[in-house]
Amino acid sequence: MLVKNKKGQMAYGYASPFYIGDRFYSSFSMIEGNHSSRNEYMNISYVMSFTTRGEFEFGGKIPGSKMVEISAESVYNTKNGVMYQKVAVNTQEG
Repeated sequence: MLVKNKKGQMAYGYASPFYIGDRFYSSFSMIEGNHSSRNEYMNISYVMSFTTRGEFEFGGKIPGSKMVEISAESVYNTKNGVMYQKVAVNTQEG
């Protein structure tokens, strides 16, 4: 995924789900069923990770070259495709 800050600086990373609804998600399993017919909203927990480089500003600071992990819990609207999220940020030395 591509992360862009307010200044237009970019970093690359990935996002990976932990839970979709009440089911643990792994790349080796599939979420079964038609969720949109059961409920309009689904909880999704996931982590987004990216590495900053150089003068990339994040949260008003220049962290240098660091791995940034953002743990997020979102509510996904299955009807319109919009995710509403709460985010906690944890930066680690890279």
